[in-house]
Amino acid sequence: MAKVYKIRSKKTGLFSTGGSSPRWSKKGKIWAGSGPLNNHLNVIKEYGGYGKIVYDREEAELVEYELIEQEISSTALAEHIKGVEDRIQQREDQRNKWQEENEKKQRRKQFESLKKEFDN
Repeated sequence: MAKVYKIRSKKTGLFSTGGSSPRWSKKGKIWAGSGPLNNHLNVIKEYGGYGKIVYDREEAELVEYELIEQEISSTALAEHIKGVEDRIQQREDQRNKWQEENEKKQRRKQFESLKKEFDN
């Protein structure tokens, strides 16, 4: 069982967003082990908060979660890869369509401009 960690404000119930100048949010950051958590605490101790106290030791608490593996679905790897490739192709097709439409608009503007020029 894997353990993950969050830092919670006792006053507000909000969670730390992590980083060198953390803020508080509803979801916060999940540290995927004690090593990354300790790295965060060392970073803010050295560099964080722009000289401010980032975590009041009496006000903040460490929340430990245990992750339980539970299979919720399975998909053939080839099927997953095909789905990813299909989405990439759809985005590329959409980009090409937009580009063609944009080029057509530009050509139409140019045509209208030339038409005005030569009709006068």
